[in-house]
Amino acid sequence: MGKQGNILNYAGLALTAIGFGVIGLAWNGAAELTYVQGQFPYLLSGGLTGLGLILVGVMMLVIQTMRHDGARRARQLADLVAAVAELQAQLAPGAVEDPALTGEFAPRPRRAGGEALTEQIQVVPARGRRS
Repeated sequence: MGKQGNILNYAGLALTAIGFGVIGLAWNGAAELTYVQGQFPYLLSGGLTGLGLILVGVMMLVIQTMRHDGARRARQLADLVAAVAELQAQLAPGAVEDPALTGEFAPRPRRAGGEALTEQIQVVPARGRRS
């Protein structure tokens, strides 16, 4: 995150704090009056302005967080693509000798103990269903 990102984060925090301050001043002004008609201008001018400043400040913080996370994700993806390309180059055809592909190796059935089966295995066809 660069210098501009830090400035926007601080601006978002400042706008949010100023918004809460404006709401506090509006509340203080409205609390001095006992009739609703006198309190209503404080609500409109101070309360809604403060709420607007808070929303703008929070949205600036959210957008900066999303930008930061997106940049980090892009760096991680670039590292992943480079790692996959390197692995692909190492595992290119011809780089690894596979005896199963050349026919030099034919797997044999094994018992549970690991020794190779030497006797013949007979395959018995399944019986059909009786109807």
